[in-house]
Amino acid sequence: MTAFEFKNVTIGYTHPVLTNISVRGDANSLISIIGPNGSGKTLFLNALAGLITPISGDIRRPARMAWKSTHLPRFCPFRVTDIVRFHPKAVSGFDAACVSDVLNTFNLTHLSTHPLERLSHGEQHRVFLARLFCANYDMIILDEPLNGLDPIQTIRLNNQLAGFCQRGGIAVVSGHNLDWVAQHSTKIFAAGNGQLIPITNDDLAKEYFVQSWYDRPLSVKTHLQ
Repeated sequence: MTAFEFKNVTIGYTHPVLTNISVRGDANSLISIIGPNGSGKTLFLNALAGLITPISGDIRRPARMAWKSTHLPRFCPFRVTDIVRFHPKAVSGFDAACVSDVLNTFNLTHLSTHPLERLSHGEQHRVFLARLFCANYDMIILDEPLNGLDPIQTIRLNNQLAGFCQRGGIAVVSGHNLDWVAQHSTKIFAAGNGQLIPITNDDLAKEYFVQSWYDRPLSVKTHLQ
């Protein structure tokens, strides 16, 4: 199954945060989740990844998937190259050529033999992004992946995501960069007020919509398809 689906799902930790949501993501899609801090974006991704159990409703997800959190390990003695090529949920073993390519793409080649714990936070972030693209996953989940990336690394991530989706994958991404969301997303969902609703580039272009959703003035450029 190369799709995910939420049917009448309610999720939360100690109380419901997102209620009765029904959403679907199909192959060849980059799906963005936006919304203010505390609106339930990461909660939704946790439920999609199977890290939490929904209060009610049904969730279907691909078996072959990987999750990139905003939280990074403080202590990890493994080398960068070992982390990038280790994929417990991958269908087959790692591809040495692919490992070399993604290390180069994310400017990590010179750090490949370094223990992860000796890298900066930004370097660690790139390591865990790189490892997403070295196995044949059906779906990858990224919580605020643009954080800490310079413009060149952002472009390289964009290219990797586009290639992954063109090969039939589903990428589910959360974030606050609405210009990026408008430019790169196949589908957009907005979290807030207990809801997760589908929106369009046209919605993002409407100042009143964005301002009311985020409860403060914002603007976003549109990139209509």
